[in-house]
Amino acid sequence: MGLNREIIEDIIEALKYIDDGILVTDWNGMILYTNRSLLERQGLDPAKNYMGKSLREILPDIMHPVLDEFREHLLKYGKYEKKFDMEALSGNKIILQAISTLVTRAGLSVTVSVLRDITELERAKRELEERSKQLAVLNGIYSYSNMQHQPVELLTHLMNSLRDFCGGKAFGIYRVCHDGENAKLVASYGLNDDIIEDIKIVKMDSPVQKAIMKFERAIVIEEEVKEDMSGRRWVREKIGLNRTVAFTFRVRGNIVYLAYIGLGDDRDVPKKVVDFLSLARDQLNMLLEREYLLEELSKREKELKNLASGLLETVENERRDIAMLLHNETEQYIAATNVELDLIDERLRSADEGVRESIDAIRENLLHISRSARNVSYALHPAMLEDLGLIPTLQWFIEEFVENEALSVDFEAAGFDERLPEDVAIILYRVAQEALTNVLKHSGATNVCVNITKGYPDVIMVVQDNGKGFDPETVEDGGGGLGIIGMKERVASLGGPGEGTRIRVTIPIEVNHG
Repeated sequence: MGLNREIIEDIIEALKYIDDGILVTDWNGMILYTNRSLLERQGLDPAKNYMGKSLREILPDIMHPVLDEFREHLLKYGKYEKKFDMEALSGNKIILQAISTLVTRAGLSVTVSVLRDITELERAKRELEERSKQLAVLNGIYSYSNMQHQPVELLTHLMNSLRDFCGGKAFGIYRVCHDGENAKLVASYGLNDDIIEDIKIVKMDSPVQKAIMKFERAIVIEEEVKEDMSGRRWVREKIGLNRTVAFTFRVRGNIVYLAYIGLGDDRDVPKKVVDFLSLARDQLNMLLEREYLLEELSKREKELKNLASGLLETVENERRDIAMLLHNETEQYIAATNVELDLIDERLRSADEGVRESIDAIRENLLHISRSARNVSYALHPAMLEDLGLIPTLQWFIEEFVENEALSVDFEAAGFDERLPEDVAIILYRVAQEALTNVLKHSGATNVCVNITKGYPDVIMVVQDNGKGFDPETVEDGGGGLGIIGMKERVASLGGPGEGTRIRVTIPIEVNHG
């Protein structure tokens, strides 16, 4: 059952006011019907009658190729769908989505087209895509903030992200030389060897560079720098560059890197793109300054470690010298004095008993002095550490100075088929010496265990007693003696940590400690 004329007229009347444009033409492009929405979007007067007019008469010449494509596609497939940018007769730029169908009845062919204005939708999509790209760049910068990198590596990766974001064809990164007069190319993309050879050095006092250095944000050189840029024009022409975005990166107020992104588009770079590049540059500059600070901190830590290690070595050498002096000279003088006393004793055999008792008392005092000097000498630097090694020296120290009726010592050593390096042996001996002395003085312990194990790649020593212990935080805050701190300093000088009330020392033995 067909529709009567009144229903058809009602449908046509309703179509006048829908948002989508409706266009019906014959095969030659003659307008048979158009609704109000289409005319308004095209900037045409809805009050005028366009029936019977050709589309080619109404649309601008730039749209004629689209009409040809439209006819060809309909003839081949019977349907046409396309999205395109166009400028309405009103001058407004719009984005249309066209869906057309070819209808043939009784030898008569007409096209029915629905044209939807998707300008706002497409703009929203493009804005979303642009925001997504910006977010990806910022996420990339943020991810690098959790790691430490060399500055050039950091800049190369992130400048490549910025180049990709703004559709750049090439980039170059320059590091300012120490003299401050030149900058040297240290990383690039999209440049061949001939170009790199020509631009590998830039003069910091050139008019263009001086102008760039005034800015602390991203700039488009062609739009913001008025100085002559004709020099090296062949480079720009060979790569096909029309715009150059420049960045300066500063550390402590001084420019340390310059970076450039070359764009092929000859249109002005949108302000919002430049603003985002400036934002990214600021974030990248903070990250770069952080890398420099971390690098400087690392250098200072190494210097302090070397200084502490050198100080410990100096102290150890002085101890060795004093020990040698006590052992050699003091012992010799005491021995000579004993000889003299023997001679006096022989000459005074007839003397009264009081004189002989005085001589015996002097001998006894000399014996005590000799023992005391020997003990001080071994405490300062036990010679047997160099002669016999760590384990026999520790055994001697424990038996001679630590173990007594009130304190038992369990000593175990494993893996010492070869002697340790001298500096490692000295550090371990000093730590054990200090730890055991603390046990004697402060712990009130009845038993202490000393365990030393040599394996790969570390040698580990543990000293643990059953005494009252102490609060490590009190020692860290300066409330205790220098013993624990001294132990930590000695161990740290060889790359090992010390921890807890149970003293545990780990020292890598594969490191060159010389």
